[in-house]
Amino acid sequence: MQEVTTYIQNHQEQIKKSYQKTDEYVWTFLYDVDQQSTWMYPLELAETTDAIKSIKEYLSEFVKLGVKYIPLEEEIIQNAENANMFSDYVDFAEDTLEAIRSGVLDANLLLSKMVGKFEGGKVYNSNSPYVKQELGLVKDCSGITLYKNMKDKMVLVAYGGATSRKRNII
Repeated sequence: MQEVTTYIQNHQEQIKKSYQKTDEYVWTFLYDVDQQSTWMYPLELAETTDAIKSIKEYLSEFVKLGVKYIPLEEEIIQNAENANMFSDYVDFAEDTLEAIRSGVLDANLLLSKMVGKFEGGKVYNSNSPYVKQELGLVKDCSGITLYKNMKDKMVLVAYGGATSRKRNII
């Protein structure tokens, strides 16, 4: 440890520069390794006569276990995306059921729950399959209103979130 301490003291400026160039995810990974040992596996080097051979065998076994997942990469990615969509669906179903009490829909509650579900994004011109032209940007939903037509007027039924609701619209 004395050699490490001396090296750090003698090379502080170089270490600082290297630290600043390193991406944050590397430090997060190292923190996980050090604090939580989520990436560490038991490797008995103290009892081996050839540490390098043991490490090679360990890494070879580890790669052999992981190689079988390479052909399944697309399926694994698709399953992860489907899991996220299913989670969103379950959340929405729970919100919908919460808004229905004794067979009566609380439309204001349902719309309030829906506000956070609609995300904005860029809008593109789809006239050509080869060239996309950005037409504008839709922001995330911050409010929803629901109207129904009654005697040629749009009458407010329910609302949720930040809205500029009007009772009747001609």
